[in-house]
Amino acid sequence: MKKNGTDKIGSLSYLPIPSIYYKPYTPAMSNPYSTISVLALFGKSKNKILCSDAAGNASIYNTELRSLIAIPKLNSPKDSYSVAVSIPDATTNGRSNFSNHTDNLYIMDMDRTRSFCFEVLSYDPVGSWCWDPLPQPPFLKEPEFEGPLKARFTVVESTKICVSTTKATYYFDTVTREWNKVGDWVLPFIAEYAPELGLWLGLSSDGSPYDLCTLDNLSTAVGSSPPMVQHIGMEFELPDNWWQITCNLVNLRLTEVLHCQ
Repeated sequence: MKKNGTDKIGSLSYLPIPSIYYKPYTPAMSNPYSTISVLALFGKSKNKILCSDAAGNASIYNTELRSLIAIPKLNSPKDSYSVAVSIPDATTNGRSNFSNHTDNLYIMDMDRTRSFCFEVLSYDPVGSWCWDPLPQPPFLKEPEFEGPLKARFTVVESTKICVSTTKATYYFDTVTREWNKVGDWVLPFIAEYAPELGLWLGLSSDGSPYDLCTLDNLSTAVGSSPPMVQHIGMEFELPDNWWQITCNLVNLRLTEVLHCQ
């Protein structure tokens, strides 16, 4: 489609045939509430896909080796709005990662009723993947806690996971395994850090629907001010009679791509 002599949208065509399909471990016929709860990319090159269903059954698919790896069941199932963060080369339980398995995946939901709402998938010295429980977020213990419908989070300084409730922002240090409160403000959206730009990118619905934005001066220092938000907009116009249903920011290694349905 061209407007004013410039290309606004490239050619639209069908997506390639999927190389792998995911479905819940428990058949929907016997369990109507069985769903895929977590799909998360992790690893330095994002070559591993973790899939977990509502019962906590999980597996890993390696896109480079085209191999499927069976892993233990989560200590507690996670919901579809869980925080899933990949932090390579972090340490778990005081153990240094080794061999070719240097990829840890942190998964957390904000359901205080779960016994293990926060855990990490790592490779242990015995030679297998395992789930290690992590300290519960302090905000879950507050009587007035109110979780957002969809958690807003990001990674700061490569080792700290920032998570917002509806009223404040906290961070978890993956090295010291400690929680701290940053301030009484919330992240405006789920943010993806782009090191080549020195900025956090995200999609905000505060302006025009799913506006592309950046965050600057995001700090985990206690008492720090909220990060500055800059609206970039979207150089994207749909053809006539098309409607945008949802929009996601996808990090394809060094390239940020908007994938719309």
